[in-house]
Amino acid sequence: MVFIPLNLIMEPKLDGVEDQVQELVDSIAVHGQLHPIAVRSLGEQFEIVSGRRRFLACKKLGREKIDAMILEGENLINYKVISIHENLKRHNLPWYEQIE
Repeated sequence: MVFIPLNLIMEPKLDGVEDQVQELVDSIAVHGQLHPIAVRSLGEQFEIVSGRRRFLACKKLGREKIDAMILEGENLINYKVISIHENLKRHNLPWYEQIE
C-alpha cells in the first residue's frame, strides 16, 4: 500500500451520498482511515476502483494524501468483481449505481 496525493486521483462523480460521506468524515476524523481505497493507474493520474466515499471524506477533511492499493491486471478484475458484489449488498444503493 502507498499514500497517493489526492490531487493525482480523478474526482469521482457521486450524487445523493452527502449524508454517507459525512458519516465517513466523522468516523475518519476520530479513527483515521481504516481501509485503503483501490485505484488503477491511468498514466500520471489514478482512477478509483473502490473507495469513492472514503476519498471524498478524506478530501473534505483537508487531507493531502490517502492510503491506497494500486491494482493491475488480474488483481484489478478480481477487485472490481468484489467491489460490485459489496456495493450491491448495500441497502441504500441508488439505482444508477446499481446499473453502473
